[in-house]
Amino acid sequence: MTGGSFLAEGVDAPALLSTSRYFKVVQPGTVGVLELSILDPNLKFKVVRVKPGAPKSIVVKLKDFKLTKTNYATVVLGRDPETGMWVLFTAHPGNPVAPGVLSDLLASQLEALEKPTLKNLQKMLGEHNQVLKYVKVEAPVKLKVAKQLKPDRAAHR
Repeated sequence: MTGGSFLAEGVDAPALLSTSRYFKVVQPGTVGVLELSILDPNLKFKVVRVKPGAPKSIVVKLKDFKLTKTNYATVVLGRDPETGMWVLFTAHPGNPVAPGVLSDLLASQLEALEKPTLKNLQKMLGEHNQVLKYVKVEAPVKLKVAKQLKPDRAAHR
């Protein structure tokens, strides 16, 4: 699938990094991220490192909320900064989304909040001039082995 095809499907341009390669994989799953703007501002969050070595992310726990099912996933490859080799950056159900990661400074300040609500998160993001469009949903979604890969040819250029 090309970057243009992802854009035609409604993927935000910032989600498609020019330094990465994107593959659409035929694999059913449940999308594990939600737009921050649709969630209750009083909802509590946690700051979690969801992958070893990765920056921390915002994670929410939801009750009685039906997540979106999909029949495909995105696999993202990027260059290892030390070796220059292509490595797996991430794989998740659904379309690519802009990375929802925090700087170490902001993560530590958010962890220290007495009332960790999404409303207070938005306030602190504004103070740090950071944009966070998506948050992760607790209970990670596991992706099975891909059956078919379709390279994003636009990212190869």
